[in-house]
Amino acid sequence: MNKKLMNIAILGTITFSSMILPIVSHADSVETQIQEQDSKINSLKSKSTSVQSDLETVESSISNNEAKAKGLLKEIQAANSEMKQLDEDITTLTAKIDQRNDQLKEQARSVQVTGDSQNYLEFIISAESLSDVIGRIDVVGKMVSANRGLVQQQVADKEAVKTKKDETQKKVNQQNTLAGQLESTQSKLEKQKMEKEVVVAQLAADTATAEGDKAKFLAQKAEAEKQVAAFTSAKEESAKAVQLASATTKETADSSSTKDSEQSAPTLVANNNGTSGNSTPAPTPTPVKPDPTPVKPDPAPVKPDPEPVKPTPPAGGGASWSNLQAIANPLQGIPYLWGGTTTNGFDCSGFTQYVFARAGISIPRVASAQYAASTKVSNPQPGDLVFFSQSGGEIDHVGIYAGGSTFIGSQSSSGVAYANYAYYWDKFIVGYGRY
Repeated sequence: MNKKLMNIAILGTITFSSMILPIVSHADSVETQIQEQDSKINSLKSKSTSVQSDLETVESSISNNEAKAKGLLKEIQAANSEMKQLDEDITTLTAKIDQRNDQLKEQARSVQVTGDSQNYLEFIISAESLSDVIGRIDVVGKMVSANRGLVQQQVADKEAVKTKKDETQKKVNQQNTLAGQLESTQSKLEKQKMEKEVVVAQLAADTATAEGDKAKFLAQKAEAEKQVAAFTSAKEESAKAVQLASATTKETADSSSTKDSEQSAPTLVANNNGTSGNSTPAPTPTPVKPDPTPVKPDPAPVKPDPEPVKPTPPAGGGASWSNLQAIANPLQGIPYLWGGTTTNGFDCSGFTQYVFARAGISIPRVASAQYAASTKVSNPQPGDLVFFSQSGGEIDHVGIYAGGSTFIGSQSSSGVAYANYAYYWDKFIVGYGRY
């Protein structure tokens, strides 16, 4: 019986060893996977740090551009004040010119009707003395000189009006160009910011997934270590049982040897399997090996992002000009405000987006995006958008086409107002878009 116990203990030790080896191997495999996940997580975090730094640079550029815009707005306000003064000066000069025109016309008519030139001659001849003649010649000379001075002043004032108008238009053009460049720059920076934010979000998601996988592997490792500990404990118990069985067997053998010598008792013959003839050998348990490969759940299917849906244009094609005009006209006079999207102030694309939104049509925020999303047309109709590029690069200005050569938009020089292509915008037109 003691030999049977020892055999069972030895068999148990062998069984535990055969079962613990794959578990230890699995634990090592999981440890390798954890190290790989650590490497992946560190790489993702490094990329995330780099992209986050790029994003901060873009945001800094946006802040700098906004600071430039604030400086431009101050320049625009100062220029608008100068323009108002120029307009007042032009009005005053125009009134003087009109007044002189009337005076010169009256003098010309007087000479033609009454023959003032003949009267001047008679006035001199009728003098009674030489000194009187000289005096009368001097009077006539002053009268003619005064008329000549009047004409010269008239010419000078007309030239001054032209110069002031040219100065005013130059300031308008400079402001429009600067405002367009700022909006174009802002559009590019906002696009870069959105692209960087997408990358940051994706890296964060990938990092979270990798950390989740690491947590799963850590759980598998903990479970494997738990099983190893359990089997190790069982192995130690089995070893103790072997030692106990061995000691018991030795004691029994010594005791049997003593009794044989004293009583000459018959000796039991052991079977080939090492047990007594009347004993039944214990069945050998079949070890169950755990599957060392963790089963990964199938990844959830990734749904593609839905494509943006463009608003369906009303019957006849394009937004209704009558609807847009009814919304846009009351907004005239609202000042230009870079980045403005409300009635407190509009920039060019903020104005068009506001008007279209009130008409039930959703369009993008900035001019370049409005151009990209529109249906391009070669024969514009009132209600279409007209796009400009003052820098020759990005779209940097937009307005609502009003027919003929006019459009309504928010210009830096005038705020919301109708403008005519002929004065500035015709050479910058890129095209027309319809919603």
